[in-house]
Amino acid sequence: MLSLTLLYLLLLSIPAFSAPSSNLYLTKCSTSGPKKAIASLWAWSWTSVQAECSFLAKAGYGYVQVSPPAEHITGPQWWTDYQIVSYQIKSKRGSRAEFQAMAHACRAVGVKVIVDIVINHMSGIDSALDFHHCGLTPNDAIVDFGNKAQVELCQLVNLADLNTESEYVRQRLAKHLNDVLSLGVDGFRIDAAKRRFRFAYGLLDAFQHSGISSLTNLNNRGWLASGQANVFVANHDTERGGSSLSYKSGNNMYTLGHVFLLAFPYGTPTVHSGFSFSDTNVGAPSGGACSGNGPKGAWVCEHRLTPVVGMVGFFNAVGSAPLRDVFTTSNHQHLAFGRGSSGYVAINNSGSVWKATFKTSLPAGTYCDVVSGAKVSKHCTASRITVAHGSFTYTVPAHQAIAIHIGAKV
Repeated sequence: MLSLTLLYLLLLSIPAFSAPSSNLYLTKCSTSGPKKAIASLWAWSWTSVQAECSFLAKAGYGYVQVSPPAEHITGPQWWTDYQIVSYQIKSKRGSRAEFQAMAHACRAVGVKVIVDIVINHMSGIDSALDFHHCGLTPNDAIVDFGNKAQVELCQLVNLADLNTESEYVRQRLAKHLNDVLSLGVDGFRIDAAKRRFRFAYGLLDAFQHSGISSLTNLNNRGWLASGQANVFVANHDTERGGSSLSYKSGNNMYTLGHVFLLAFPYGTPTVHSGFSFSDTNVGAPSGGACSGNGPKGAWVCEHRLTPVVGMVGFFNAVGSAPLRDVFTTSNHQHLAFGRGSSGYVAINNSGSVWKATFKTSLPAGTYCDVVSGAKVSKHCTASRITVAHGSFTYTVPAHQAIAIHIGAKV
């Protein structure tokens, strides 16, 4: 397994690989540009992603993350996408031409493209010399994900682990990555680079057990620096494994988790957008489609939900503004904080209303709550909040949140 420590490794450049000692040059970084939020349209077809990019641009997303494009084993299950048999760009998500058209169309409207790329393993149909045989466990498979040697050298769920020490393997991987880049891609999510997602686990614990006031110390837990971390409420693995909040979580926790994700100054946020399931192996419905601000059929369309879109706008408006005006209460289920003089959010994870006077550094004026609605022209489609003399008084409903920012001032 690749000995990588980050989920997100955006490939900025790969040189030509004619030299015999060439290597993969991967740079650990966050997304760049004024719009950094990522929408992961997981298991969407290329034509559906292409059609959705106009919405993503309007909503303020800077990046779209798409499924692995390489040829894979056949089968209806979602995980077949990750069992690569060749590096041809053809999969059940679409053809090479459709992939390229999607990438160009998304970039044309200002949405960059990140590809979920599989370079850790293949299905095992090539030469034995191209794969690891760690000899540490039965069948060379990882048994203990807390064991560094097993994680780096053995096979993930018995998938043939590529021998990346081999010059031939490195050059073949580089050729694949260069090929994908040539189609209009901006970066990669490296599959199987990491299997523990502490931010998502921390949200699950806070919302379901310890209380959300504990989230104020995220910057002091010894994690990756904010500029190197990619964070999310859930991804396709954690929602199926029960190790994170998900669209199935009760009491609006999944939505509240996204409010926190996009409000708190840590990491580059990804909004996972997948499909509903009862069988954890079931594959995606055909295509990929949403209806207005919500789901369509089995597609959950988290990236279109009104609170999530509103918080993407909040995320863009506050930028790198510092955390300030933190407010918690003794029951540990209330959390409010500001982002400099640019925004303010209050989250109520309790079963009762939370009426309070909130101190804020926002300028005086009237703001639209972007969790319940939006600012349209000079009007609010839902709640209005008035700031005067550095504070406002408001009643946050049970299991709800509010958020205001300078871009939502009327």
